[in-house]
Amino acid sequence: MENQECQDKLREEIMEISETLDGNPISYEAIAKMKYADCVISESMRKWPAVGLLDRVCTKPTVLHDPISGKDVYLKKNDNVQLSVIGIQRDPKYYSEPM
Repeated sequence: MENQECQDKLREEIMEISETLDGNPISYEAIAKMKYADCVISESMRKWPAVGLLDRVCTKPTVLHDPISGKDVYLKKNDNVQLSVIGIQRDPKYYSEPM
């Protein structure tokens, strides 16, 4: 099992909130108090996004500059552009420990 400590902390938060419900169904307000659960869900969605690529269509001519090559990329209106969600969210440039 991966991240047993995180799972234990999450279970503890769920149990604490559960004890305040007095047998009633969980409410939006109760879920909103679960800060650690929110962090766990957000991190899971970052590491394993539901969509790997985002497709977009240019609405006007655009020039993008590539700082690595120093070249410009010219996009015309109606050109298709794909963004790698996984590539960005697992890039150590943006996340110190991407995985």
